[in-house]
Amino acid sequence: MAAAELADRARYAHWARDTLRFSDTDKLGHINNLAIAAYCETGRAHFLTELIGPDLRPAQGVFVLARFAIDYRAELHWPGTAEIGTAVAALGRSSLTLAQAVFDGERCVATAENVMVLIDVVTRKPVAIADELRAALAPLGLR
Repeated sequence: MAAAELADRARYAHWARDTLRFSDTDKLGHINNLAIAAYCETGRAHFLTELIGPDLRPAQGVFVLARFAIDYRAELHWPGTAEIGTAVAALGRSSLTLAQAVFDGERCVATAENVMVLIDVVTRKPVAIADELRAALAPLGLR
């Protein structure tokens, strides 16, 4: 997907917020790269816990992060709040690709792609995403 499309607030199905902390700043006075990644983690965690209820989670399954790519688009400064948009970009047999964007008001400061793999917590092997979960995720795609 083109970077400009990922930077469009209207594309995202789910929103989370995180507080910019003074400790997130670096010597240049802007929020550091690691903090941006943590804001994406906040968005992923809210997305997975709020939208995939216990009745849709496999009894011994958990989504683990297999790939995370981030594009930094603009500086972000403390104090403030980051808004994190998250949407399903693709569904594989056992994987879920999420698109994300971090916003400061209307300004997109970062975009990210996350590949999550559903694994069995005992065997640590990938397992197929059930049809019920697939159906719940389908309407949460990029708009």
